[in-house]
Formats: sequence, structure tokens, C-alpha cells
Amino acid sequence: EALADATAGGLAGKAIVYLCGRVRFPVFEQRLAVAGVHVQPIETYDTIAIDYGDADVVAGLSGQPVEAALLYSAKASLGLVGLMARPTLRHLFEKTQFLALATRVARPMEGIAGSRVRVASQPEEDALLGLLPQPR
Repeated sequence: EALADATAGGLAGKAIVYLCGRVRFPVFEQRLAVAGVHVQPIETYDTIAIDYGDADVVAGLSGQPVEAALLYSAKASLGLVGLMARPTLRHLFEKTQFLALATRVARPMEGIAGSRVRVASQPEEDALLGLLPQPR
């Protein structure tokens, strides 16, 4: 939303091409359109879920608990919620810090992880990475 507002200022009456994924949050395009910017989205990728078996997830994590999970999208959060709901995987996420790019991204985790969910101060990667625990 903030990106759309910042972008719209000098583009009223103009057309822009927006390279994006098939699955996306519509507010960016909507806000630009309201500001008089003609947005032409070009879908360049798709996001599809991969259903890994429990053994594959455990092997991928070397059987170790997850210390921190970076969440860039609400879809990723929902996918992680699904993994955490599996009885054989639940223990891997008991102490995980969930770091979200935005409030909307954090929402699926809130009822499950509570105070272990933190949201970046700005919806940008540097702010998200700044939430990572510092080495001791």
C-alpha cells in the first residue's frame, strides 16, 4: 500500500508495466488505478505449494528445531501453519521466532505462535532481516 502511494505521485495519467506473480495482493494495482495510473500487470511467475512428506521436512532440517522463520507472504505463513499442525513436525517449531514482512503476512501465525511473531517496522527486506537474533 505504501509503495503504491509513493509510486502514484508522479505517474497519474501514465501507463506502467508491473512484473508480478500470478498470486498477488491486489491493493497495489487498485491504489495505482485510483490514482489515475494505468497498470498493465505481466505475470512472470507462479507460486505453487509443494507437499513434502514429514520425513522429507525432518531430513531437510537435519532433525534440528527451527530457530527463526522469515515470512515474506501470507501464503508462506499459511503453508508454515500447515507444517506446524502435523504432529510429527510440531516439536521442530515450538521455540521458533516467526519474523514477518508485514502485518498481513503475520496474521495466519498469530493464533498459533502469539508472542513469537514479530513484524518488520517497514515492509522491506532490510527491516525484516533486522529482526533476526544477533549472534552471541
